[in-house]
Amino acid sequence: MSEEQETENVFWFGKHEGKMLSEAPGGYLRWMVENFDPVPLPKDTRGLSIEEIKAVEDRMRTFLSAAADELERRELNG
Repeated sequence: MSEEQETENVFWFGKHEGKMLSEAPGGYLRWMVENFDPVPLPKDTRGLSIEEIKAVEDRMRTFLSAAADELERRELNG
């Protein structure tokens, strides 16, 4: 796994902050993939430029995709 891939697989928010996706409970990953909106809330974007807001959204989309991949990997490996 590249350093970039490893970074995108680490929680940077919430109760699992600092943990790898592979360390999070499956139920939490499923809930997150099904319920998280990658668009940041206005309260979380105060003072950010449009480019910075887009970067946050892109990071969350990448993270949610990696979480979905982790769920699929777990299902395939039983």
